[in-house]
Amino acid sequence: MVCALLANPNLPLGSANAAAAGSNGWNAPVSDRNAYAGGNNSGSSTEVSGAGLNPAAIVGVRLDGSDYNTTTWDAAIPKDTDAQYPVFTGMIQEQYLTAGVNLQINGSTTETTVSVVSTSINTVSQSLGNYFLTEQSSGQINYLTVNAACLQGASATDWIPFSITTTPIGRGVNQSVSGPGGLLDVSQTGFADISFTYDGNATDAISISSASTELDVPVYTPPAPIVSAANAQNQVTVTLNGAYQAQTSGSGSYATVSLYSDGGLLGSDTLLAQYQFNDINPPGTTVYWVGLAINYSEIITLTLNDYTLTGPLGSANWDQGLFQELNQSIIGKLDSGDSYVPGS
Repeated sequence: MVCALLANPNLPLGSANAAAAGSNGWNAPVSDRNAYAGGNNSGSSTEVSGAGLNPAAIVGVRLDGSDYNTTTWDAAIPKDTDAQYPVFTGMIQEQYLTAGVNLQINGSTTETTVSVVSTSINTVSQSLGNYFLTEQSSGQINYLTVNAACLQGASATDWIPFSITTTPIGRGVNQSVSGPGGLLDVSQTGFADISFTYDGNATDAISISSASTELDVPVYTPPAPIVSAANAQNQVTVTLNGAYQAQTSGSGSYATVSLYSDGGLLGSDTLLAQYQFNDINPPGTTVYWVGLAINYSEIITLTLNDYTLTGPLGSANWDQGLFQELNQSIIGKLDSGDSYVPGS
């Protein structure tokens, strides 16, 4: 629909920063008007100059909320874990706002299969979530954000831009992308193409598919502990940040995060402290599903006496490196790099 509007010779794409409609008002057809922003009517009933494309009219996925560029979600960075809310935008005819909109969020990746006789490249796709978006009251639609001004003068067949900001997806601790509706393994490629399709809740509704936006999913390594210098009470504070993965009850009940003192190549590692996280029903997390990376942050206080660090579960030399280990049945064991007590 937007492409057709852009092809209209009477509506040239100009500066998005042009002044709002002039004294003559904006008399372009409703669908054309809704696809453009900041235009100035030239005095005729159809020609508008200085118009920029309305961002909400583009059928696309903004993973970082601002543009359509490739985005990276790194599970070692807290903001990239837990449920994420991309911005999905598009246009739909007014008649389907009241009848309801069917939305499906999709993830796909391209995998290469090598055999003795051939090499094949296959696209693997997975639905990450399916939603039925219904009108709650005039102009107020569950999940959809619609500018009320775009509804003014609109008939049943006029096209209305919308945005969706409340349908979540996320990444896993392993290389996967998921949503409440499914999980896509991207361990072979390290990326997923995120797109969506939608149509009106009617048998004659047109089905529309967006272009895709690439999401990069790097391999997860737990961050090294953050270690403070000893205070006046000979206490050393160690902060463990990272992520574990929500899973089903049949996969084990807990993820374990442990703080170790590194014994080096010839020595043995010493367990200083340990935490367990409920990975079936993550505490304090209101939106989650199987496969989602859940952020954690824990603070451990160690005591430093006579060059020995002592934690709740053990003691070790203070000049040895400290690392954390995530142990979860669905993932295995993942170790961070070492950090040291300042001055050791």
